[in-house]
Amino acid sequence: MIPERLKKIVTLLRDKTSEKKAIWNKTSGQDEYKLQIGEGSSIVVSFDYGNYNSEYITISIFNKNGDMVERYDNENEQDEDSSKLLWSFHKAARDSYYKVEETMEHLLNEISKQDVVGIKEEKKIIPPAMLGDDDDLPF
Repeated sequence: MIPERLKKIVTLLRDKTSEKKAIWNKTSGQDEYKLQIGEGSSIVVSFDYGNYNSEYITISIFNKNGDMVERYDNENEQDEDSSKLLWSFHKAARDSYYKVEETMEHLLNEISKQDVVGIKEEKKIIPPAMLGDDDDLPF
């Protein structure tokens, strides 16, 4: 079960993120997001693959020196509410970083006001005479 203090932090940050009051950054990890807080402390939320095709969320908290001071994941979590909280937290961070809500709203507006949607992409054919000796051939 997720420790109570961490649960409060995650809940507050998820809510702030949903209210667009948190600024998330992408880390070098795949599907991993970082929130810098105050004097250098940070929290990282990441999606991981475990054993036997399991998927889980990891929360890591770092102090201002960059030392990890707390780490929790729901890989073996038995409490469904804790697991749902971590999944919703990761989704909020991911959606915030990628601006999912804004993108969906933009698409709805554009699709609604246009009779025909989409742009045909033209294939670009490079004549053989334009290829140099060092260019890779497409086959």
